[in-house]
Order: sequence, then C-alpha cells, then structure tokens
Amino acid sequence: YGVKDRKRRDELAVLTREARKKGWWQLYTDIPYSTYIGLEAEVSEMLTYQHVVPGLFQTERYAEAINKATVPGLTDEALEQQLEVRLTRQAVLTRPSPLEVRAVLDEAALRRMVGGSDVMR
Repeated sequence: YGVKDRKRRDELAVLTREARKKGWWQLYTDIPYSTYIGLEAEVSEMLTYQHVVPGLFQTERYAEAINKATVPGLTDEALEQQLEVRLTRQAVLTRPSPLEVRAVLDEAALRRMVGGSDVMR
C-alpha cells in the first residue's frame, strides 16, 4: 500500500493477521447476538441498562431459568449451547485486563423471581 515506515508496516501486518483469526463466539452460529459478543470481547469498558441480571453476571442456574422462560421451544442442546456461551462470555471479567462494567439495573431485575428463591439467592 505504499507504507514506507517499517514500524508502521509491521503494525499493519500484525493487524492483518489478527483480523483473520476467528473469535470463540463465531463457533456458535445459532447465537443471534454473536456480533455483540465479539464487540464485548474487545472493549475495555461497558455500560449497560437491564431489566434482568446482565448475562455477564448471571449464574448458570439463573441463565438456564431465564432462557427456559423466555425462549419457547428451546431444545436441550440449544439450551446447553446458550449456557456455554453465557458462561464463556464471563471470562472478560477475569482476564489480565478485565472488562470494566457499569450496570444500571431496574429494581425489578433483583425482585423478579427467576427460577425460584434458590436460584435468586
């Protein structure tokens, strides 16, 4: 492309190689929000407003209950895939430079019974 600066050329070469790598979320073609997951994996901070506990903070049991309640006809295999994706997403919170999340929750998100009192606890 006519870039004469060797350092800049090397940086662009690295970007080109990185762009070709597939993210873990791209393995899950049935997940409707996979583009969002890709963006989430690359950012350093995020602000979210939710009416339920955000996916990044959901326990496995909460995620299972909310998926069963909100996605009619979800097969066991699809549910398992949804849970795997949900829990894998949470790795951004414990990576070396963790995602900084600011979450505003509707009070109902904490009071709404999802999966019963054991799950909410």
